[in-house]
Amino acid sequence: MEKKAILILLGVAALLTVVGALLMNGIGRAVPPTGAASPGDTGGSSGIASSSAPRPSGPSASSSGVGHFSGEPRVIPQMETLSEQLNDPNTPPIEDLYLIEELVAFHISMFQSIPPGGENVDIMRSMTGINPKRVAIVPPGSPALNAQGELVDRWGTPYHFHPVSSSRLEIRSAGPDGQLWTDDDIHQEEIEEGTPAEIEAFADTVSL
Repeated sequence: MEKKAILILLGVAALLTVVGALLMNGIGRAVPPTGAASPGDTGGSSGIASSSAPRPSGPSASSSGVGHFSGEPRVIPQMETLSEQLNDPNTPPIEDLYLIEELVAFHISMFQSIPPGGENVDIMRSMTGINPKRVAIVPPGSPALNAQGELVDRWGTPYHFHPVSSSRLEIRSAGPDGQLWTDDDIHQEEIEEGTPAEIEAFADTVSL
């Protein structure tokens, strides 16, 4: 009887040993060694591999439709010279509108369009270098810009811009009283229409 019990115990122990070995073998196949690629793995399935993969560079679109462009803008010296003449007390106020018209004409020559946006601050973003070519037609630090980045007249009031078409931008200064749509406004109708051919010709010579 004792021999029979011993044989039964030995049989159970052997069976448990076999089952344990089978279980360990199955776990070893199910879990690959650390750093090893699993079958069908192309190298990008693990979280670590994905996070270390190179990310594409270039502008990313924002919700406003204006892209984000990295790097310092390139200031065009000739346009910087024009910008420095804005709000000169030794010239009549109408001269400021002539200068702005020339600056906008350069933008049109470079991008085949007036600066995007309808508000002063949006237009000046493109004019100060937030554009695909990273060209600053008006230097970002120009004294003609206020703290909000708006182009202001010689009395400190932001200009009123009205896009008419892709090639026409109306410009209005509120004048000495600082109020738009009053008798002392200075507006673009006072400027004789004409294509600034010299600006367009110069834009064609700028290498980017």
